[in-house]
This record gives sequence, C-alpha cells and structure tokens, in this order.
Amino acid sequence: MSSSLKIISNSTKHSGFLFCTSFRSERDLPSLEERGIRNGGIAAIRAPYEMRRAGGTENRHITVWLILEGTVHFEIPGRRFTAPPGCTLIMNSDVDRLCRVDSGIFRHIYFTINPDGLAGEAVYPSSYAVEINNLLAMLFRETLESAESGSECRRHLGTLLADYLQRELRRSPAPARLKKLFELLESDLTTLWTTATLAEKLHMSPSLLYQLCRKECGRAPGEIISEVKFRYASELLRRTDDKIDSIAAAVGYGNAFAFSKAFHKFTGKRPGELRKREK
Repeated sequence: MSSSLKIISNSTKHSGFLFCTSFRSERDLPSLEERGIRNGGIAAIRAPYEMRRAGGTENRHITVWLILEGTVHFEIPGRRFTAPPGCTLIMNSDVDRLCRVDSGIFRHIYFTINPDGLAGEAVYPSSYAVEINNLLAMLFRETLESAESGSECRRHLGTLLADYLQRELRRSPAPARLKKLFELLESDLTTLWTTATLAEKLHMSPSLLYQLCRKECGRAPGEIISEVKFRYASELLRRTDDKIDSIAAAVGYGNAFAFSKAFHKFTGKRPGELRKREK
C-alpha cells in the first residue's frame, strides 16, 4: 500500500469471531458515557483481518485498541505503524486509516471515545492492559448478574475503568522531536500561545515549527495548543465542580464566554455537556 493512502469506502473483512463481549454506554453504563466513553469490549477474531475507514465518514471519535494477541499493521496517509501484542493503538476517525492482521488470532480490548481534544494516531507500549482487562471481566459479570443498569457496583467498576483508561491514554508519547513543545504547553496552560511565541521559546522559526507539527502530528501548532488545553479542561469539567470561569482561567481564557466558544468549536460540545453529574 502506498504511503499516499486514500480510502474510498468503509469495509471490514475477517475469517470469523471467536468471541466478542461488549457494552454500549448509553444503554449499559451511563457513568462511562459521562466520561466520554461511548462503547467498548474485548474481542478475538480469526485473521486475516482488514479494516478500512475513510476519514470523516463517521461521527467523530477516537478508537483505542489494547492489543493482546496478533500484530496490527496500521496505516494513515504518509505514516505507517506496526503494533505488536502489548501495545496500545490510537486511531482518529477524521483521517483515512487501514488496519491489517495477516495471520493467527487478533485479540484486543477496544473502546470508542469522544475526541475532546485527544491526540490522533499513536502506537506505544500498554501500561494498564491487565487492569483494564480485569475490570472489563468484572463489569461483564456484574452486568449478567444484576438487571439494574444503575447498580452501585456497576457504577464503581465503570468509574475505575474510566480512570484506568484515562491513565493509559496519558501514556501516549509526544513525537521525540516535539517533546519540548508538549512539555512547554503542559507546564504553562494559562498562556495564550501562538505559533510565533512557541517557536521563539523553542529556538526555531515559525515555519519550521509548523512543518514539524504537520509532519510529526498531522496537525498545525494551533490545533496542538487547543488539544492540550481542552484535554486538561475536559478532565476538570468531568472530575471537579469548579466553576466554568475558574476552568477558563486555568487554560488561559479571560472569561467563560470566550472559553466556551473556543471549547465548543474544537470539541463539538459545550462545557456544560461534560460537567460531572451526581448520581
């Protein structure tokens, strides 16, 4: 497959499921839906397996695979990855993507989550696959044994699962050549950075910074700035009762209106939609 990957239509091919156990948050686990996790589960599929997705043809989301068995060959325009067992693979619905497992069994944990500024494509060693796998097993057992979707035990398991998944996603590494950029943004969330001010801090020209960001991350510097700020803001909205004005100030906005407008433009949601809800 050429590095100028272009997917025209969506398709999935494989030799059959060995098993697949899954949940849908809106139906089974409202507490996970509040944390931006739409669905998930664990599956084992006979290879050869191939999934093709055309960017922008689905509701915007991030797909996360924690690969337990089988080696995934993953491709997006201009970049190729190999994800062996023990790796986490992150995919963005906004771009064309091809996933392929050529032989054996493809066994993986999967989640579909809201973008909310999360980074796009990445492959890195999993840190919490065992914990997430165990929590899913307990969650599915509780779902079978309890008819009440709002059971206390299920809520606790859902909270733990969301916490461990968030930890896993935080492990996603910044590209080596841009590590200092991410360190700078994450250490100073209150500054309203521009490409020019970032480039000056990083001792490079704005044009070079732009080229590196597009090459290494597939996004412009401004998009990366928003990604880091709104990922942090999303966590504050979900996990605290801080006022919107306070959260806006924490990521460099002078008032709640300007923050809410920018947050909605980037994530597609109003801040209030991500507020922590008491059960």
